[in-house]
Amino acid sequence: MSHQQPRWRQDIETFEGVRSTFLLTGNVHDLQLEFDGDTCFADSLDGCLYSMLTSMGFSQVIFYDRVRGFHNSVDPAMVDSFSRWLADERACAADALSADGACTFPAAMEIISTTMGSVSRCSAVVFDLVTSSLSAPDRLMEEEREAMARLLVATKGVQRHADPQTGKSLANLLLLVADKPNDVPSWFYVGNPYVKVVTLTTPSREERLAYIQAHPGPVLADAAELGERGRARAEGSLANMTEGFSCLELDGFLAGCAREG
Repeated sequence: MSHQQPRWRQDIETFEGVRSTFLLTGNVHDLQLEFDGDTCFADSLDGCLYSMLTSMGFSQVIFYDRVRGFHNSVDPAMVDSFSRWLADERACAADALSADGACTFPAAMEIISTTMGSVSRCSAVVFDLVTSSLSAPDRLMEEEREAMARLLVATKGVQRHADPQTGKSLANLLLLVADKPNDVPSWFYVGNPYVKVVTLTTPSREERLAYIQAHPGPVLADAAELGERGRARAEGSLANMTEGFSCLELDGFLAGCAREG
């Protein structure tokens, strides 16, 4: 049985081209479930975003936070490619990016703005750890206020264009990852038609059941003796029992069941 992707992913895929910016909040530090036909597996949010964005046709997917700078843990070579591309786009911005992707916060916001305004590649930028990157959103430091205002202006000038590598026609995308919407200044997203707030939740019962059924370990004792109907009832009971579990908790719980046999 084929399952739909989680709601947050559907929202991004549906509103791409309508909104240039997505503010992802909620269960953002958890593992996320991915569905590929009958297969269900857990991955980091970075991994899920990379998989989704590249499948949508973005040839350049880059992540940024104030600890690691610009990076891509799924495809590290993309950072080198990004640096070379940036040098062609705007030399002064590229000069601010060191070999390991590190740069100052204002320079990073300038680089993201340059990326959002480019029409030479279809790019998606994920600004992670926004909550810990900014001081109190209603009392930003001047440097932070200027940087966020620069991003706000950049998200309004995005145009749909064709990517020479994938052939897809897309608009550059900015995704901000924060614990709560109000960790970002309200003037950035409230009443802004370019920004959509997307909430990530813990797995639904249907998603938990799919993950239980796909788990590689023997999570049910004497599963062979239960029969098909008995196994389905037992799996349903596990799905009910794990209501409210994060994906990380669910994964640990099922691993424990597999160890106990």
